[in-house]
Amino acid sequence: MIGLKREEVALHEHQKEWSENAKAIINNLYNVFGDIAIDIQHIGSTAIQHIKAKPILDIAVAVNTFDDLPVIFPLLEKIGVYKSTSQPLPGIILCAVKNNLESDICISAVHIVLIDSLQWNNHIIFRDYMNAFPQKAKEYEKLKINLARQYPHDRNAYSNGKKEFIERMLLEAKEFDINYTK
Repeated sequence: MIGLKREEVALHEHQKEWSENAKAIINNLYNVFGDIAIDIQHIGSTAIQHIKAKPILDIAVAVNTFDDLPVIFPLLEKIGVYKSTSQPLPGIILCAVKNNLESDICISAVHIVLIDSLQWNNHIIFRDYMNAFPQKAKEYEKLKINLARQYPHDRNAYSNGKKEFIERMLLEAKEFDINYTK
C-alpha cells in the first residue's frame, strides 16, 4: 500500500515494494529534472529497513540552485507532482505526488533541496545511520508507533513529536562518522 490522506497518520509494516516504487519515482524525476538534479534519493522512514512507516515515499532531489525550478514545475505537474501550497521549512521546496491535483491522498513527498545543504545532508545521514544501527531504528519505530496512536489525525503533532529523537540521532550519527573516519 502507498499513500495516505492529508492529515492521516497510519503506520504499515515495511514493504519491499516501497523501494521499487521509489526507484520508479526517482527515474521519472530524473527524466523531468535532467541535469538540474545533482542527485535524487529515497529518504525517510520508508527507506529505513525493517521498521513500520507511513506509506508515503519521501524522495529528496538535490539541486545547485532553486532558480531553475519555475521551468520544472509545469513539467512535474504532467507526471503528477504538485508543488505544495504551503512551504513549512526554509530551504526545502515540498511537492506531493498524487493521482491528480484535487486528490486528498499523497503517494509521495518530494523534497527539493540544495546539494550539500544541511537539509540534504541530514536526510541522508539519518537514513544511513538508522539502517546501519537496527536497534536505533527499532527505538525510532517504537516512538513512531506511540505518536501514531496519540495523533492519528494530526500529522504536524506526529512530526513534531519525532523532532527531538531525530536531532539526537543526527548528533550521534555525525559523531560516529567523525570517530569512524579517524
